[in-house]
Amino acid sequence: MTRWNKVFALLATSCSIGLLALSTERLTLGQEPEERPASAPAVEAIPKGVRALMQAKPSKFVYTDFVKRALARRIVPAVAAAKGHVAAASAPQVQNAKPEDVEAAVLAFARELSGITPPPGLDEKIRNQNRKADDLVRSSAPRVGAAPKAIVNSETGETLDPKMTRFDWRDNGWIVRNSGIISQAGDQTLGGTSNCGCCWAFSTIGTFGGANARMNLRLVAGSEQNLLDCVGPANGVANDCSGGWWAFDYLINTGVQSRGSYPYVGHQQSCQAQSNPPYRAVSWRYVLNQDTVPMTDAQRLQIKTALINYGPIAATVYATTTEFSGYGEGSPPISSFPSGNKVLGDDGIARIVDHAIVIVGWDNDKKSWAIKNSWGEGWGKEGFGYVDYSSNNIGYGAAYVIPVRINGGAAVAAAPAAPSVAAPPATQMQSITIPRVFPGAPPSVGAPAPAPPPPSPSTPK
Repeated sequence: MTRWNKVFALLATSCSIGLLALSTERLTLGQEPEERPASAPAVEAIPKGVRALMQAKPSKFVYTDFVKRALARRIVPAVAAAKGHVAAASAPQVQNAKPEDVEAAVLAFARELSGITPPPGLDEKIRNQNRKADDLVRSSAPRVGAAPKAIVNSETGETLDPKMTRFDWRDNGWIVRNSGIISQAGDQTLGGTSNCGCCWAFSTIGTFGGANARMNLRLVAGSEQNLLDCVGPANGVANDCSGGWWAFDYLINTGVQSRGSYPYVGHQQSCQAQSNPPYRAVSWRYVLNQDTVPMTDAQRLQIKTALINYGPIAATVYATTTEFSGYGEGSPPISSFPSGNKVLGDDGIARIVDHAIVIVGWDNDKKSWAIKNSWGEGWGKEGFGYVDYSSNNIGYGAAYVIPVRINGGAAVAAAPAAPSVAAPPATQMQSITIPRVFPGAPPSVGAPAPAPPPPSPSTPK
């Protein structure tokens, strides 16, 4: 190295040391180094048509994950099948969809999933089933249940009573400490990939699971797919993806497997039931004694009494409405039309109800039933919501189930404590049409995504 090179190297080193010292001095004085501003998180684009619906029905229509699934499946089914509903919801066809097309798509998806089918001659079937259940109670009370006894919440000290202002089986302390007896909401849509209308199976299993926890202190997960594949046609009802009714008789006569051993796949397949399934029921009963929508305080008291004595109640509701489909966290209780009316659908069929849910509690201040839905945790608040006592024909066909008792379980009432009330005179239901918020769209928008292919035959775990 030459003399001048050595000098330049020394100068360069001195400058570097000086700059380092200056930097160190500044940090010592408490001046933090300059930071680059953090990039703001991406804001999710809300489709124009959705915004219009949200403005037309403030808080009654929310851009939930369920709505995204509906739009993806009905407007861009190919994109939804290839990339999933979240990516599909960002597609230009969805983002620029007209409000009437958004509303039609959401209602069409709700119609596909709403598969409750009241059997013909239901009034006589109710009387026969209730007579059978009551005879079993009288002939073998120790097997079916013990006498009612007061239940006191271990955390609040409240005594369980059907005249309470508010009650919910999700609350801690009624049966066990630090927990309710309701499992998380199921998902018929299988993440948006299925449109199987097997709500009847989800309601049956959800009701049984809560009743089993109420009686046996065990929260179990039965298999909805087991029911979908194996119940088969009965009482004039198909019991498949097009619709069905309560499958409690299957739980009594055959039993049901666990969800883990027989997982939900979103479409009907051949029955793969194993022998000696772990979960069985003893009896089931309709709450009311006739084919009617519960519209009086006395009828609602009967449902509340059955709810606290037996656990969650299987019930039906009319769900193909903008308010029900677009229900989200913070929405007011669903109230689409007054109960006691049939709704004339786009298909020209007048229905009393079209969807099965589980009633898990009530709130008199809200004048509503607390319900558990089966459209995934992206509907309502984590899959739960409220329906007005006097709306959407909520409570039609309400029923409860009594599981097989395991020694050491909690006591269950042998019969509802509320007195039986005389049925009000039957009224002729009127067929009504629920007007669209944005009329003008065709009844169906797009086409549903193709169903996933059936899995290769295998032996259930």
